[in-house]
Amino acid sequence: MPEHQSLPQGGPRYHKTLFLLSALFLFCLALYMNMTAALVTQVNNPIRADALHYHTYAYNLHAYNTYSGASAKYGEAIVPDAYRPPGFPMFASLFFGTDFPVTHTLIAQALILTLALTLSYILVSTMIGRVPAFIATLLAVTSPHLVVSNSYYLTESLFSSLLLLSFILFSYGLKTNKTVCLWLAGLAFGYASLVRPSVDFFMPAYVLMLYLFLPKGSKRITLYFALSLFVIPLVWKLRNIVHFGPGGDSQIIINSFLHGTYPNFMYNGDPATYGYPYRFDPLIPQASQSLGHALNYLWDKAALNPMEYLLWYFWGKPTTLWSWQLIQGVDIFTYPVDYSPYFDKPLFIYTFLFHFYSHFVTVAIGMAYSVWILLRILQKRLDLRQFEPIVVVCAALLIYITFMHIFVASFPRYTIPLRPQLYIVVLFCLFSLARRYKARSD
Repeated sequence: MPEHQSLPQGGPRYHKTLFLLSALFLFCLALYMNMTAALVTQVNNPIRADALHYHTYAYNLHAYNTYSGASAKYGEAIVPDAYRPPGFPMFASLFFGTDFPVTHTLIAQALILTLALTLSYILVSTMIGRVPAFIATLLAVTSPHLVVSNSYYLTESLFSSLLLLSFILFSYGLKTNKTVCLWLAGLAFGYASLVRPSVDFFMPAYVLMLYLFLPKGSKRITLYFALSLFVIPLVWKLRNIVHFGPGGDSQIIINSFLHGTYPNFMYNGDPATYGYPYRFDPLIPQASQSLGHALNYLWDKAALNPMEYLLWYFWGKPTTLWSWQLIQGVDIFTYPVDYSPYFDKPLFIYTFLFHFYSHFVTVAIGMAYSVWILLRILQKRLDLRQFEPIVVVCAALLIYITFMHIFVASFPRYTIPLRPQLYIVVLFCLFSLARRYKARSD
């Protein structure tokens, strides 16, 4: 395992007090920023588009005990469907017995993210050192995109919390040989896959990483982890098979694929269609009939200008995915806002400016180091035990999400939940380089 950052001089009581104070500071800062974003931000028509879908599903779960996107308000029959994944609506439905279900959902997701970030610092500090863990957590706590996600009735905040909890419990379980942590990590990630199914195909790699990290003869632990990982999404898959057959409801996958087929997210290069090109495309109804139709649609377009589509898919989409500006939104805001603490509160403004000007460098370092780790692992013939688990799983997720969104819509909103993993990789990289430089100088 890599060496940890050395601590300042002082006795054990001094180190413990300093550590507790730093954890308390991060908790208070995260609580203040997340709760302020959740309660003070004034979103213009907050229950719209995706948020309206989630709200309808959550209400139907509460009122009719049926997972359906249909609206009784408009006389639609409340019948089961699977167009939207159930993770966030199931979470939001818990608050429909209260007077303000939307507000209470925002408060709850802000609290969960605050606790996840604080726990991340406490556990990750035992893995990569207190100083890099503190800075990485501080960056995540002040990340404008992540803070603003608590203002919306959307998946980003909850998804980020579940991913982070899974990774830190996974890595801590490996470090301390606590099998229960591995089981909890599997359950957290399994539920995360119901919030955002984009991580479904990461699950086999997650199991493989555990197997490679563990000593030989630990197959039972790997099996138990796999069971905890797959049990929650398996229930959802079985439900869909019962209602819709083996094929399930694949419309959202087809739509996501088609939405990513427009270079620079414009229809025929028209800036007026930016962000929503599919709304202007008369061929979309036919192309969205099946995945086969969608593939043929892309093939016909790419055949007319193959170089444009090659550049879009292998350069444009990855760089767009990690860009600062949200495609379907304004700056850091997914939906327009009438007021935000980023308009006039100094703490929010200054942290915004820091992250804005450092974003490109941070992403470049994080992705470059993630690729370097992958190449080193391949060079070592998949011998993972000389690497820090938390860094490997974070780097693996960054690469996976980037690669996966080559095939579907690469909206920058989809990388907001990955900010904590990005900062862990970046800080581990920088401190590793600093230690090597110091060792050579000595």
